[in-house]
Amino acid sequence: EFYGALRWLGVPNLTAEDVVDFIEAADTNNDGMVDYKEYMDMLSFAEDPTEESAEEKGNDATDAAAENRVPIAKVEPFGAEVLREIMVQRRQAEQARIREERQRKQAYHDALDVKVFEEELEASRLRKGGANPAVITLPEGPRVTKTAT
Repeated sequence: EFYGALRWLGVPNLTAEDVVDFIEAADTNNDGMVDYKEYMDMLSFAEDPTEESAEEKGNDATDAAAENRVPIAKVEPFGAEVLREIMVQRRQAEQARIREERQRKQAYHDALDVKVFEEELEASRLRKGGANPAVITLPEGPRVTKTAT
């Protein structure tokens, strides 16, 4: 409906991408739709605390404005499938980016684990007695001892 309304208003150089950007900016709860509250929040300006509200001024101006309203023809929805396709493509691109980032982090952690393991092996190789203690067999059974170098 946004696309149809913006086309009806004659917004120049309007693309489906622009409309999707508009919807994404208004969609604060990220459900892919702009509900009434989001729509009203998007269109309303922050109220100036120094101005009187409509209730404080009285309803005379509101009543007069209501009497002078001209009915507007219903604007037909336009491009729902195109907009849906763009939104799906954007979600897929975001998911691919997240997946690639996760794979990059996993590869970094794997490389770091290998490096730490290799450093531990090198440190144990340089330790007095070597990387592993020597095992010798005595009459009472196997026993672990350190070798002297």
